Amino acid sequence: MIRLLLPVVCCVLSSLPAPGKQAHEGKSIIEVSKPMRGGQGLGTRVYGPTAREIPFLRRVEEKPIDFWAGSPMPPPMGEKEDPADKAAKQKRGKEELRKAKEYSLAGQVGKYVGWFGIVREISWNKEKGQTRLLLEHKYFDGLTDLHIHIVSIYGAGDFAAVLSGKADTIPMLSLIRVYGRVSEGEEGVPVVSAEYARLWDWGLFTFMDYGPDKTNPKWVKLRKVKGDDVYSPRPSKTFYEERLGKRETLSRP
Repeated sequence: MIRLLLPVVCCVLSSLPAPGKQAHEGKSIIEVSKPMRGGQGLGTRVYGPTAREIPFLRRVEEKPIDFWAGSPMPPPMGEKEDPADKAAKQKRGKEELRKAKEYSLAGQVGKYVGWFGIVREISWNKEKGQTRLLLEHKYFDGLTDLHIHIVSIYGAGDFAAVLSGKADTIPMLSLIRVYGRVSEGEEGVPVVSAEYARLWDWGLFTFMDYGPDKTNPKWVKLRKVKGDDVYSPRPSKTFYEERLGKRETLSRP
């Protein structure tokens, strides 16, 4: 599948309304995404945050990175590219590719982020009153299909999210976006203290293939498809099982 718009990472921050009073107080907010409006055919649009999500999205501190860098983008049909423009584009592409390759989750410690991940483990700490999620990070270029959300099948490794309150009804292998500040964590797994989380269950998201893949080999072994084959505009149960594994083989610690 080819993107119909230039990829962006920072979404639409400049067009969002000014943030008001901080929405998060105490227990983490969990919002379940609804199906996107259909009947528009296949196409691309900019990510649409919900009203509750906007204040958290505005706080994200990560700088935009083009995770499509290194993927050749041909000029419009029938047009010839100026050699000087081509050379400048190649130079910019090499710099963006370097940034994409050097990107790491551990490198974001101390920053406020809005990371996407696949839920791999869920545990409840009764003493602290916290839910801990182990997440398989997924790159996001800021764009979705008109009818369904999209992230990359690739990512920068594992991270954890800690939510205040009990959240043990989150479906395993669902897609979640967590907003919060990153701490170092243990054993090389950074931790996001999640103030807000937005959830997409199966049927509401699909995959494309972009970005340097630094996914935990444990999860990579579960993939049955590669390259462009990771995408489907109408994902089924089999679609997710061939890319993420089977839900029934997982257990909650």
